[in-house]
Amino acid sequence: MVKQRSNIASLLNSSGVTQTANHRIEELLSEIEQLKADSLDKSTLEQQIEELRLQLKEQGGEKRVSIDLIVPNPNQPRQTFTQTDINELAQSLERYGQLEPVILIPQDDETYVIFDGERRWRSARQNLWTELNAVFIPALEEKDLHRKALITTLCRQDLNALDRAEAVLHEIELETKIPPLESVNLIRSCIFRLDRQKTTKKLIENLGQSQYDFSGLELSDLEIAVLQVLLELSLNPSSFAALDLKALGLFDDLKVAIRTQGLPIKHSFTLSRLSAKNLKVTEAIAKRKRKKAIAHVLENNLTTSETTAYVNSLLSELDSDDGGILHHKQKSFHRATQKILNGLSDPDLTNETLSTLEVEVKRILETIQEKIANQSAEL
Repeated sequence: MVKQRSNIASLLNSSGVTQTANHRIEELLSEIEQLKADSLDKSTLEQQIEELRLQLKEQGGEKRVSIDLIVPNPNQPRQTFTQTDINELAQSLERYGQLEPVILIPQDDETYVIFDGERRWRSARQNLWTELNAVFIPALEEKDLHRKALITTLCRQDLNALDRAEAVLHEIELETKIPPLESVNLIRSCIFRLDRQKTTKKLIENLGQSQYDFSGLELSDLEIAVLQVLLELSLNPSSFAALDLKALGLFDDLKVAIRTQGLPIKHSFTLSRLSAKNLKVTEAIAKRKRKKAIAHVLENNLTTSETTAYVNSLLSELDSDDGGILHHKQKSFHRATQKILNGLSDPDLTNETLSTLEVEVKRILETIQEKIANQSAEL
């Protein structure tokens, strides 16, 4: 939790912050929070952030802060920071310098939590910078910090569905004390029920409203509490359930690729079809195949439709094998096995013949085990 800092007022006042200035800073923070995703007015929000930065700089001053004392917000809604983005911003910092100060929140332990500017901080660290220009806002409780950071991030930059789902579920937990898994089940069940009753449209009409009308929707108190948070964030509950919550079910290797390699979320949904069940292999082998497929998609910069065609080709090759050569081999093997079984039903079989068959079957099993071991080693 972000702690209250007892000497915040003196820190700011020593730099010449007046009551009026503090009030305007609070107003700006509130205005930023009010810019919800229904309008997605990025330009207006950018202006508000810039005014906040200028107010903090004018009233509290801009200071140099050691990078080692700056820590990221542990509940930062954006968890995806690709190396490509960091490299590009690092090059910009080297070429043009730091054009805007980061906004920090002082902590009791003399460190500073990032309110705005984590990518600049990451890029500066990569450049081996030791200090950053910063302005400061008073400490916020964890609940307030997360809500303000989430609203700002939703409006300023498009979060991928995975980051958005995890951040919103955390916000729901902070607001309602309902654990993420329970929230997921509540959202899915009530949206399914509303869709079946054809009353989802009434719920969506609450988007962007100052008050929410849940009458006639047959929702439990817990469901209303969860849905109200989504509506306050101007998120369409149906879309959130269909896209964002779906992202939570992706394979872990695809989630890593999204966050570290910039794999687009739509591509990841398509690549998730390369499952152990669909490929008819073990999960370890399926994971290796997905790794190769991810690399192919990213290296060739495939579009969504091209990725779909690529995955379809991989699965169709498998189907072709199953329906062609592999099927023929299976039928041949089945006939040979059936012949042996039919022979065993012969009442005139001698013990000598049975012993010979036993040796032959053991040899076949050893050959199969050796073949499996060799194929596993190749993979």
